Amino acid sequence: MLQVTDISVFFQKNTSNIPDDHFETPKKITVIESWTAIRKGKSAVIKGRLLGHPDYPDGVKMMTSTVHRYLAGDGHVYIKTQNSLYELGQPLKTTDFQKLERMTQ
Repeated sequence: MLQVTDISVFFQKNTSNIPDDHFETPKKITVIESWTAIRKGKSAVIKGRLLGHPDYPDGVKMMTSTVHRYLAGDGHVYIKTQNSLYELGQPLKTTDFQKLERMTQ
């Protein structure tokens, strides 16, 4: 079972200077920005804002289903859920507790 801290540590070890204006990947994979990994029951999920999703407007808040695995390539980190593949953009700044509070309600 994946742990929340596993995802965050993996992200830190496998990203390379992703710019703040990173909105699109070469393969048009949906990006989750301002994300945080949280525990939901015994599983890890990601909460954040979508960018580049074909069915939702940019910036919409979302929560993934259970993260089954994560992988890295070319300085980018990806998560795989049951039906989707996402790229992780910039994580939520841990000092921004007000924003985190709003996202978890």
